[in-house]
Amino acid sequence: MITHANLFSQLEAFPERVALDAGCRMASILPLSHLFEITGGLLYPFAAGAAVHYIPSRRGPDIVRVLAEQRITHMIAVPQLLTLMGRGLEQQLAAAMPAPIHKALNALAPRLPLALRHTLFAPVHRKIGGKLHLLLSGGAALPLESQRLWERLGVRVLQGYGASECSPVIALGTADGSTPDGSVGRPLRNVNVRLSPEGELLVNGPNVMRGYWQDPERTAEVIQDGWYATGDLATRDDAGNLFLTGRAKELIVLPSGMNVWPQDVEDALRAQPAVADAVVLAVPTAGGGANLHAYLLPAGPSNLGQDPVTIVRSANRHLAQHQRLANATWWPEVDFPRTALGKVRRTVLPLPSTQTASAPSSAVVDDDLVTQAIAGVARVPGPPDDRTLGDLGLDS
Repeated sequence: MITHANLFSQLEAFPERVALDAGCRMASILPLSHLFEITGGLLYPFAAGAAVHYIPSRRGPDIVRVLAEQRITHMIAVPQLLTLMGRGLEQQLAAAMPAPIHKALNALAPRLPLALRHTLFAPVHRKIGGKLHLLLSGGAALPLESQRLWERLGVRVLQGYGASECSPVIALGTADGSTPDGSVGRPLRNVNVRLSPEGELLVNGPNVMRGYWQDPERTAEVIQDGWYATGDLATRDDAGNLFLTGRAKELIVLPSGMNVWPQDVEDALRAQPAVADAVVLAVPTAGGGANLHAYLLPAGPSNLGQDPVTIVRSANRHLAQHQRLANATWWPEVDFPRTALGKVRRTVLPLPSTQTASAPSSAVVDDDLVTQAIAGVARVPGPPDDRTLGDLGLDS
């Protein structure tokens, strides 16, 4: 149950992070059934005197048309949409000029003030109205490269973090660029946070809901002494900036006792040019162990011809031993099942077939320096081709 007082507390805090006035034009694309869009994309712009323009669909042409026609200055979006839009603009930019010039501009832009970057890439900005200077991302984690791409083009990106039970914004970055990379910023001024002994983020303040409708037992599970338990694990730096480390329920605990955050592995996969998105699952093996398997979405149709093992091998080089993938497969549909805000619905993803999940991956065996060292000292060959350390319940 969200009250008018809950919502008003958000409107009081927003101006310190995002300044809107009568000259601002907000593009609205997220469902108004979600509090993120209600507070940030409707109530706050109206309270500040800004205009709100509604995009009729999530189709690229509709988005670009509204941005251009209405000369949009601000927009709230989910990470998936920002990533797709950013990549599209980057591809247009690369196609419009010789590769050496494109490379030189990208190298120069981070050294310039944001406004000059906007001028540097003026041809791209003209396609989207020429006035867009602030994007707000929420609903899921925004890949760091997507944020850097937009800011390289001269558009500030603020990450927000919240929960419907908190009306919904808990923390938000700052428009002056002082928020560290990877952080969702500091809590709003009227929001109190603390970390439990297990690292779970707890929230208290006028934004916290009264409770779940006619469900006192569930309410008591998540609100104790006025503190709402988010279910998210986080850390804080000395300046109070929050860094989310994952959902407590999504943590993968391997049979060896080692912990794996899926997002860390997925970020390494998304960094591969052939991969647009990835989801990592733990797949039990017959020997009592577990393998990490990834479902991949291709960056383009041509990438489907690439062997996923090659992608796994490349990603594994950037991961700790216990984080390394055993295998990967291309997801058979256009996109993963998602919520309305773009979060992948992990619980509905099927585990890969036993044959696929347990198939030996040369990416693991080839990259396993510990196995190679032990095998060399013992003067024996490495594990059989049909077994991995994961099958044996072992790692480094």
